[in-house]
Amino acid sequence: INAEYGGLSRHTLTIDQVRILDRFGEVPSDGPMADILWSDPGESEGFVQSSRGCGCLWGSDMSLSFCKLNAVSFILRAHQCVMQGYEWTHYNKVATLFSAPNYMYRSGNKAALMILESSQEPRFITFDAVEKPDPMEMEFARPSFISVSYTHLRAHETGRNLV
Repeated sequence: INAEYGGLSRHTLTIDQVRILDRFGEVPSDGPMADILWSDPGESEGFVQSSRGCGCLWGSDMSLSFCKLNAVSFILRAHQCVMQGYEWTHYNKVATLFSAPNYMYRSGNKAALMILESSQEPRFITFDAVEKPDPMEMEFARPSFISVSYTHLRAHETGRNLV
């Protein structure tokens, strides 16, 4: 299994090519790092520029080729909100797994976790979002929490030990 955040890149066709990328620093708006972070599986064959302005869309031909060339059973990715929490595409060679239920409190999507047993057959567990809490009812919004946190912060800044 090849697991990454976004997807495939037209610049890196093997896992070994991905391994040698300099991953420390700002992500450029174009090139292999941008593609690996921001690309999505698409309907077209090959690679086409993404309408998002960063990354690309890649076709099922690229997924099949990547899996065969790198001897992996499928590509696991997370970058894209999918309504059921997970979604198989490209002849079951790409699994998108999204772990944020009701993304941005407005998408209405489920979230999912993938469990990989010793058989290497993935199993998915999906779940819904909980109701959005009232911020004033949350612990960090209470005056006692703010007061205690401020006291601890001041103690830390001045080097005092509160214990």
